[in-house]
Amino acid sequence: MDVRVASYLAALVIVVVAGALLAKGLSDSAVLPLLVCLGVVETGAAVAYGARCKNDPFSLLPLIAIFYLLGFVAGAVYFHYAGREQGFSFNEATLNAGLAMGLLGFAGLFLGYVSNPLRRALAWAPRFPMLRQNVSPLRIVVPLLALGWTARAMQLAKGLYFHDAPQGETAANTGATAIVQTVAALPTVAVALIGAAAYLGRFERRQALFRRAFWALTIMEALWYFPTGERGQVLGVALMALIVAFYAGGRRIPWKLLVVTGILVTFVLFPFIQTYRGSFGEQHVYQREPGKSLKTALESMTSRSLGENFETGLDSVFSRFNDVTSVATILHKGREVMGLAPGETLRWTVEASVPRFVYPEKEDPGRFHNGFGRTYDILEDWNFHTSIATTQPGELYLNFGWLGVILGMPIVGALYRAINDFLAGRWSDPAALAVYSVITWPLIYGLESIIVLGVVGPLKLLLISTVLIWVLGRLSWSLPVARRPART
Repeated sequence: MDVRVASYLAALVIVVVAGALLAKGLSDSAVLPLLVCLGVVETGAAVAYGARCKNDPFSLLPLIAIFYLLGFVAGAVYFHYAGREQGFSFNEATLNAGLAMGLLGFAGLFLGYVSNPLRRALAWAPRFPMLRQNVSPLRIVVPLLALGWTARAMQLAKGLYFHDAPQGETAANTGATAIVQTVAALPTVAVALIGAAAYLGRFERRQALFRRAFWALTIMEALWYFPTGERGQVLGVALMALIVAFYAGGRRIPWKLLVVTGILVTFVLFPFIQTYRGSFGEQHVYQREPGKSLKTALESMTSRSLGENFETGLDSVFSRFNDVTSVATILHKGREVMGLAPGETLRWTVEASVPRFVYPEKEDPGRFHNGFGRTYDILEDWNFHTSIATTQPGELYLNFGWLGVILGMPIVGALYRAINDFLAGRWSDPAALAVYSVITWPLIYGLESIIVLGVVGPLKLLLISTVLIWVLGRLSWSLPVARRPART
């Protein structure tokens, strides 16, 4: 399948889905099976394009396709039979329409990704600073760990460690807060760099030792994120390890590791953290008494039967990948409820590059998802800390209607392709692989967010990591290399 075939397929899907919407047959019982089949074909074609055509199954497009398959296609089937999720408002027709919008959005993203309109601009952009053979990875790893753990200490001191903001918090995030949150991800980059360098043979001695260190530090990263109550962060560490294992560990899909990770995530991680965090009304119990909450979650899981754990696991997964219900709620209540001016949230992507001390009146995009949840009655009026996924198709629809989804999502796809190709050196360069493995989950997770958070946010981590690797690499070239004294 070449680029033209994939582009024509994506365009065909857009026409088919748009035609189904215009036909207004959304309440027909045959619509959901038809859309599900269409979604499986569409996402399957994207996975095949990455895995077969580009021989790169862990590139961004296949991973995004799997995310859409879970969040929209599987989610629509689950909520069709399981019923309405807490707080969300939809019926069969709007649930089908939400699925159709998701497929329409992914088709546009697919089209923008494979057509790659930004390839000429990327050719003129600076290259990623590849790690030279004579530079020890530890000369970059150690400073990254020092900077990152300093930022994590600041997170603890400022109360930014846990997933949710403090109860009733309404102050805008400052530029310093955003920088701290970004720099706090650098230890994961450092761990990924150790693994990539070890498996690519970039350490002169003790390759096996550094490989074991990579897996031990990966577990430590997961343990750091686990008490935060943020399921996505733990999943991001797991995805980092899978990506490093694929590109640096033989370029074979680690099926055993993939299956084991999937089972643990579905039936252990997600239900455990969901119980640990509690319901909407109990969101801050785990922050005040994390030890007690961890014990309660463990007792709850061990007291359930096998069948109950299976049901709880599915419920916890789809309560997390519930993108279709957010879009269905928007369609059910109408985009006018939010009251956005056309292009209002997209304007924030431009403002994101302006420091707050220069433009103190600029909006805080971090508030948007909570405001969305309260405006659409998904959250109680007193809940100022929980975020509700809007999704990129949902954001574009809120701004410009269906036309926004059709015209905007190809641009999003082009941006993802540019990021993917900027880090194309991940096949052989440990630094590029380390950065790619860490920013992949924020980019996929960002599909649920508005664009300024889901795309611009990970780009900040990419920029900071790239600059630091370049600076530390330049310093390493000028430093003398320590050598053992010659034997006499």
